[in-house]
Amino acid sequence: MGGERLDFTRVGDGSGQSPPGQHQSAGLPAWESPPQPPVRWRKPPFVMIGCGATLVLFLAVSALIGALVYGVMAMLRSGECYAAAVARARENTEVQAKLGTPIEEAWYVLGSTRTNNGTEDVDIQIPLRGSLDSGTLYAEGRARAGIVRFRELTLVLRSTGERIELREE
Repeated sequence: MGGERLDFTRVGDGSGQSPPGQHQSAGLPAWESPPQPPVRWRKPPFVMIGCGATLVLFLAVSALIGALVYGVMAMLRSGECYAAAVARARENTEVQAKLGTPIEEAWYVLGSTRTNNGTEDVDIQIPLRGSLDSGTLYAEGRARAGIVRFRELTLVLRSTGERIELREE
């Protein structure tokens, strides 16, 4: 470089020299320029905030639904009729022989209950499980002043469909 002057007016003349601030391939057509590294696309922050808000909303709705289901199950299981129906099924020798012992109820209960002026009316289905088999206890009855009467109290075995009527004694 001793004393020679560089001419930057002719870009891409094959001399290998580029003007300051320009890439060597700046004057070449697009099909002759070297490949450029891909530009990484970054998600804007509002997209991430939207995803987070959606997740929080989903979790909140799920927790609300879970709390409602738990509350309904607790209400159905806390009644006098529920306790009397399960106790009668556990004490019945025919039920013990078919289901096996110990007899346990599932965490969920299906049905309805209504309390009016101290009278509880229920129509519930209680899943029961023993060491030999499982079944569903259908209970329809009324509890008033500590006395529980059932219009229907029947265990239906899952494996055979056999019905066991639990008569009042």
